[in-house]
Amino acid sequence: MTEEGWGRASDPVEAYAWYTLAMDKAEQAKARNPKYDPVARRDRLERKMNRFQIDQAEKKVEALMAGG
Repeated sequence: MTEEGWGRASDPVEAYAWYTLAMDKAEQAKARNPKYDPVARRDRLERKMNRFQIDQAEKKVEALMAGG
């Protein structure tokens, strides 16, 4: 939803961060919905992003993992 802008503006940085966080549970996600693969979706999104956006997304992941 964040990547494609459903109900909000598209935000590739935010989407990348959430896909990264979901990667630890990728097998569980695919078991529930075989069409959803956070690893593949993040990889596809990463190819569309520039280095600055990826750096921002990785900082966001660190902040989310730290509880912020």
